Amino acid sequence: DTFARQKQINLLLLSTYSFFGSAEDTFARQKQINLLLLSTYSFFGSAEDTFARQKQINLLLLSTYSYLCVNKSNAEMKEKQLITRIQEVQYDELDESRRHLVDLARQATKRSYAPYSKFRVGAAIALDNGEIVSGSNQENAAFPSSTCAERTAAYYAHATYPEANFKTIAIAARGTDGEEVAAPIAPCGACRQALLEYETLAGDNVEVILVGRDAIYILPSVRSTLPLAFSEF
Repeated sequence: DTFARQKQINLLLLSTYSFFGSAEDTFARQKQINLLLLSTYSFFGSAEDTFARQKQINLLLLSTYSYLCVNKSNAEMKEKQLITRIQEVQYDELDESRRHLVDLARQATKRSYAPYSKFRVGAAIALDNGEIVSGSNQENAAFPSSTCAERTAAYYAHATYPEANFKTIAIAARGTDGEEVAAPIAPCGACRQALLEYETLAGDNVEVILVGRDAIYILPSVRSTLPLAFSEF
């Protein structure tokens, strides 16, 4: 009876102290309570009973401290927000240079080789030397061997003009029905990573224009499409 009563007191003291104290303070208090509990039971029980009870106490002590440590860790976790700013415009709101780039991306969709997906994508990249390079997706029966429009254009641009930096890329697409997609489409993860390499090489933002029939999105940089990007060893 004395042990049962002590156990109830133990739990009550622990829960009360946990409410007011830190994880470390609570653990220290629990240890003191356990020693008191052990000495109380030792007075009334046998050595074997005392050892068995101590084993239970140790397990309780371990689980209690683990719980407190986890909850303390969770309480100290910080939350961060990643925000991507997108400007939505219509075609006639673009300046002449952006409209020209959009036109070339749309035209590039007609040169797409997409017999498997029937989804045709075109990309046009403006370089700081005044040149514009376009490309389209090129599919293969072995799907991993296919190349997206963005990488087709990017690799050709840098292979042809290795001294030039990327300034802007426009991306357009036509769906399986052959019509331009209503909403803008974004590059896949692999293309974002590939384009980020050239943005890093340029040392400046590369503007991204995503083209749709009903709206056009303008993003300030490739990095804005790829939060927590991998850009260096």
